[in-house]
Amino acid sequence: MARILATLFFFLSLGPSLMAQDLNGDAKDGYTRGLNLGFHMSTRGLGVNVEYLRAAPLASLKPIFGIRAFGLKDHREAKIESQFRDRGSRYVYGKMHRVMALTPYAGVYHEFIPGNQGNFVSMAISLQAGPIIGLVRPYYVDIFEPSQNFPNFGEPVPQQFNPDLHSYSDIVGVSSFLNSSWSDLSIQPGVSIRTAALINFSRSDSYISGMELGVNLDYFLNTPPILAFVENRQTFVAVSLGMVFGNRW
Repeated sequence: MARILATLFFFLSLGPSLMAQDLNGDAKDGYTRGLNLGFHMSTRGLGVNVEYLRAAPLASLKPIFGIRAFGLKDHREAKIESQFRDRGSRYVYGKMHRVMALTPYAGVYHEFIPGNQGNFVSMAISLQAGPIIGLVRPYYVDIFEPSQNFPNFGEPVPQQFNPDLHSYSDIVGVSSFLNSSWSDLSIQPGVSIRTAALINFSRSDSYISGMELGVNLDYFLNTPPILAFVENRQTFVAVSLGMVFGNRW
């Protein structure tokens, strides 16, 4: 997981630098344009976003458009150790589904401390809203299947967690994400609202390199069945902290 996050972080930071080679200079029509890439860690999971800005000269509120993808967890999820110790892996007992969310959004962006007046940093706030599309896939665990001739020996078999069939003593650990079937995918629509504050350390009108603190409110029309044994929720609130890289031209 650490290698995946490091690779993702590298490409997110590399993208705006490559764009900057071709996008220097003012736009011919006088409009300010921008493109941001962000990587965020929240209390609900990890996420990435791409955001585009286009605004008239001297506009106080700048329109933004983007798309955000993030994992969505229930805050009551807790990983436990496998009964099979070194042969197993940690997993969430009682978890029935994984949720990945996609949110195309529109909003406004306001820079209340500009970066072109000798300030060490610039600061801005934004407000975004849009539909949310929850992609719900079954949560698979590896179940120990004993050999017919030697009950103490066997192999792990990936199965969707079923609270009526599986117990702690059966589960070797969480199964690979690739083992869950795409044919079992279901979609849960809803609405999403987000507000964020950006601190830009680049000290330039042409670049963004900063940290963003955000708050998400996501509401689903139907309740995503994430956990067994507890009442699942339709509304999710999350606080996020992320790195944002971008370019202005």
